[in-house]
Amino acid sequence: MTVNASSRQSFVEMVDRMASNNPFHYVGLINRSGHGISPRMIPDVGAIPSQDPVLLPNGAFEIPIIQPRGEERHAILGIFLDEWSKLEMQVARLLALSLGSDPMEMPVLMNGLGSRGQRDALTSLLLPRLKDGAASKLQKIMEKIKAHTTRRNHIIHGYWYLEVVITDRNGVPWPNYRQYRRYDPSDIAARRQLDSGNETQARKNYMFSLSRIQALSAEMQGLWHEFSSITERDTKPAPQRSVRKITAVGG
Repeated sequence: MTVNASSRQSFVEMVDRMASNNPFHYVGLINRSGHGISPRMIPDVGAIPSQDPVLLPNGAFEIPIIQPRGEERHAILGIFLDEWSKLEMQVARLLALSLGSDPMEMPVLMNGLGSRGQRDALTSLLLPRLKDGAASKLQKIMEKIKAHTTRRNHIIHGYWYLEVVITDRNGVPWPNYRQYRRYDPSDIAARRQLDSGNETQARKNYMFSLSRIQALSAEMQGLWHEFSSITERDTKPAPQRSVRKITAVGG
């Protein structure tokens, strides 16, 4: 496969035919080098003696595309999942507080409600019972969690994507690697923007670099600390409820 100087070529078909232990689900190639290139997928760094491009008789450069096999991206994803789980546990704690329930009983409610139901239940049940400062804090936290839930879903249901941007380096094409957690939206126009290599709103919405996932994990940790600061001391006294006596007719 030879890619000319101006084309943007997807590697999806080539990667699909590779072994099931391929480190990335898909590899995308964007040629900005000004040279014709002939990409060659390499399963591992140790499989070739050199990573340098080779000039072919047809004038194109053969470029080995080497997929990173390190565990860093998996560790970063795992930390993100763990931080999100901690947030869900805080939601369960505050729901138990608002209902006066045993925290051990909360998994039944949490599993039945789902993410949106949990947020709605917590806002409806606990917000009216909180003092003004705590109520304002909870409202801001829930707005942030709502925005992060969409990002979390895209990260969890996405896949590992390696984007290789070929640029000119001292007169020869050179690969630059970018690792992403990518989610493909239903909208065709948005999917095309993902493959452009340019910073678009679609790429911001659906592609997550390792550094961005780390930043989101840090934000999750900050929200956890804000959540944990809301305790029973922040609730208003429970209102007295009137009890009606019901007399059976004919009793």
